[in-house]
Amino acid sequence: MHQLTSKDGGGFSESVALLAVDHLNVNWDTQAFKAVQTYKQTQVGFSCTGMLQDLTLAGFTHAQAVYGAKKDDVC
Repeated sequence: MHQLTSKDGGGFSESVALLAVDHLNVNWDTQAFKAVQTYKQTQVGFSCTGMLQDLTLAGFTHAQAVYGAKKDDVC
C-alpha cells in the first residue's frame, strides 16, 4: 500500500489505496510460493528460517510464508 500512497508511487490517499487493495482478488499463499521461487533463482543457500524471515519481511504473514516455503520444499 505504501507504493500507492507515496508521492513517487502514485500519491493516492490511504482511503483510495485501501479501497483498491481490498478489491483485489489475490491468493497470497500462491504469491508466497512464487516469491520463494524467485528468491531461489536469485540467491543461493536459503535455510528454512532464512526463507521465512525474508518472506515475512516482504510482507507475507507467517502462515503464508510457511505455505510458500513448504510447497517449494524449502522447509
